[in-house]
Amino acid sequence: MTPTPLPSGSGSGEVWHNEPATLGGVINMDLLMPNGLLIPVNCPTDRTLAALKVDLFVEAKKYPLYDRLLAPTDYIFYTVALSGEKEEFYDESRTIDSLRLFVPVLRLVEPEGNREEKQLAHDIGVAIGHPLSEVEHGLNSETEAARLQLYRIVESSVKERRNPETNADMYAFPEDLTSDSYPLPSTSDCLIAVWMKSAHNVGAKEGGQKMTIKCDLKTTTPDDLLRLALKGRYQRAHPVSADLMQQCSSQYVLKAVGLRLYLTNAVPLCRFRYIRSCLEKKTTPLLMMMSREAVLKETAVTWELIPPSWIRARGGTQDDEFNLPQASSLWKNQDMFKVRIHSASHINVTDVDLIYVKAAIFHGPDMIISRDSKKVTPSNPRWSDSWIEYDFFVPDIPPSAQICFSVVSVKIRKT
Repeated sequence: MTPTPLPSGSGSGEVWHNEPATLGGVINMDLLMPNGLLIPVNCPTDRTLAALKVDLFVEAKKYPLYDRLLAPTDYIFYTVALSGEKEEFYDESRTIDSLRLFVPVLRLVEPEGNREEKQLAHDIGVAIGHPLSEVEHGLNSETEAARLQLYRIVESSVKERRNPETNADMYAFPEDLTSDSYPLPSTSDCLIAVWMKSAHNVGAKEGGQKMTIKCDLKTTTPDDLLRLALKGRYQRAHPVSADLMQQCSSQYVLKAVGLRLYLTNAVPLCRFRYIRSCLEKKTTPLLMMMSREAVLKETAVTWELIPPSWIRARGGTQDDEFNLPQASSLWKNQDMFKVRIHSASHINVTDVDLIYVKAAIFHGPDMIISRDSKKVTPSNPRWSDSWIEYDFFVPDIPPSAQICFSVVSVKIRKT
């Protein structure tokens, strides 16, 4: 039977979207390469994207600018869907007729973050002594689930750092704090020099208003010091309410003079190592009041997380990718232990009337308990909804216990 070519470039989405592909049908695909060439390829509709990519690079060798192409694994196919949005195909096991193409046109592109991912995979391979791809090919469902869970942890951490309420600026300039067990200074009263700085005058000490504030280092926090400084500056002219003072103090942040150190943590000033070092040297701590908005713009950290190719190939990070059940602790399970036997196979016995399963729980060489299933015929060894129930709770199972199964035959004595 001669394959029937399907119409190419009809511009009608109904052919590709609604009608099933003809068995053994052939499609004339127009494939746009990264080097700007448009290569026509004639292939069956049940061809996978991986096989199509191989055919495409065989044809690309016949065209100019082939030397500008990267390896086939560095590219993915994408097209424009019926909704007008760009749709990328990371799962190369899909067939052409399953793509629901609007027109038989695909483009080959290098995905975002591909070069960084390849370089990172190379560095990991050098560190462990063999290519990372060998490790990925040997992963089972359990290790893939653990890998996915680890990615979720990283994803949630990046999401948390993007939250402005989590003080993400501390990741750029972490504060140097001492531990709570560090001995406190003998004297808690200290004079601190504070300069009022504007958003446009960040580095120099000139042009700002200096104030010397006496405070208790054991109880005063950076926010308290900001309010004292604002109170000393504005309270002399006219009284300011506490709410307005709190609102004004939230617009500033304290910075150590000459250091990339910001005091934002809500802990006593004696916990900051810079303040302690000034006390040990018997010098006055020098701080500046900076505009919080200007500091955040200067120290802004872009937390970008590009999903790796193995995540994008699975179309997301949903739980149903690996059919992961909801995790629960055995210590919180107060049910009685029971086992369900479904069926048995490859039972090569003759001259027996019935069979049953003996399920025993052992701890080392010692048997803790043994139970038997119902007896069934060996011709159809199925137990449907039969359960083997035990007389103890799940939390009572000792560590390293093992359950052993054995099939026992029964022959009825004829009288």
